[in-house]
Amino acid sequence: MKRRLLNLLTDVSLLLCVAIVVAGARSYARMDHLQWGGDKAAGAGVKSWVWDWKLEWGMIDVGRDARTYTLESAEHAVRVEQTSVPHFIHRAAPATRAQPLGESFWHRLGFFWYHERSQSGVPNAPAPWVSRSSNHWYIRAPLWPLALATAAPPAAWWFVRRREKRRGAQPGLCPRCQYDLRATPDRCPECGWSASVRTTA
Repeated sequence: MKRRLLNLLTDVSLLLCVAIVVAGARSYARMDHLQWGGDKAAGAGVKSWVWDWKLEWGMIDVGRDARTYTLESAEHAVRVEQTSVPHFIHRAAPATRAQPLGESFWHRLGFFWYHERSQSGVPNAPAPWVSRSSNHWYIRAPLWPLALATAAPPAAWWFVRRREKRRGAQPGLCPRCQYDLRATPDRCPECGWSASVRTTA
């Protein structure tokens, strides 16, 4: 059972690796930008949030911008939420070469992290608005570490299987999964191999 679960996880990891490699190769020709956002009332405040995903030139950018507007009453907040419609936007354009966002070693490799919080009043705002606070973060990372991480389990699985085949079937071990068969020499409780199958073959 454990071996089957490991095989399943290895297959999933391999599929993720292939998807990341294909998406990364495509990102050198096309830029994909996804944006999803909306508004939600919470008491006398309205939380306005936007998620950003961008894939371009072998880089993935993920960001979130959350702003909370405080109004004079909860009724105003509910009214704003009712007039707001959640939106999903996809933009595609020719890819342009990604430039480093800093001078440090990690920035030159393509890694970047930004986080900012602020709170202020809303000058010259309409009557219902009182104050505003924001929480914005942004991450950029190259795709190659993700590709390596998802390629590691399939590579380890291939290495182990190749080593088992080279080592060959040893006395007292299952020829399929190398499970110890000293207690059950006619059948492997791990993978289901049986001596009758080998004899028939």
